[in-house]
Amino acid sequence: MGILSTLTNKPFKAIMLNPTRKVTEEQLDLINKLSNGVVEVMSNDEKFTRQQYLEFINHAHISCNLFVTEVHGGVTHCEALMAKNMVVMPRVNNYIHKFRKADQEDYELFVNLDEKNPHKPDARDIAEKCKLALDSIGTTEEMYLRETCHHIGYEYESYERACDRIVNDIEELIIKKHAETYC
Repeated sequence: MGILSTLTNKPFKAIMLNPTRKVTEEQLDLINKLSNGVVEVMSNDEKFTRQQYLEFINHAHISCNLFVTEVHGGVTHCEALMAKNMVVMPRVNNYIHKFRKADQEDYELFVNLDEKNPHKPDARDIAEKCKLALDSIGTTEEMYLRETCHHIGYEYESYERACDRIVNDIEELIIKKHAETYC
């Protein structure tokens, strides 16, 4: 976010949710320094209910989900897709898998990995993709990106679609078991 603050004059608000409530003063100082003071971190003492979280994510425009070693990318990623956020994420694991399945491999907010450390996203690219998302607010591009994210979230992460897949899998198992019994 520090890099982003040097790339744009547009006002933006960046908030780190701090779900573990374990951020240290040293970490806060580093976040403040690296972000040029533009990132707010939720206090360790601040209460944040599930309802408040859902309202927060549904009012957000952009979500950055940057796991590179966790295969599924976390629940927040799925919630951000379903909330129609423009999701900035690395082109790895389940992130890219879902977009490939939906023929959206060229989704423009995918972030490259750092050339020197492939276990982390490239900071400059994160800033550039966030700027791209920020610049699209209020345009038809914003609506396209939001609808793309929502569609992929619904198709590959929603309970409704998961139920369809589970029922199909059970039916296949029953048919297979039935065939084995009578062969």
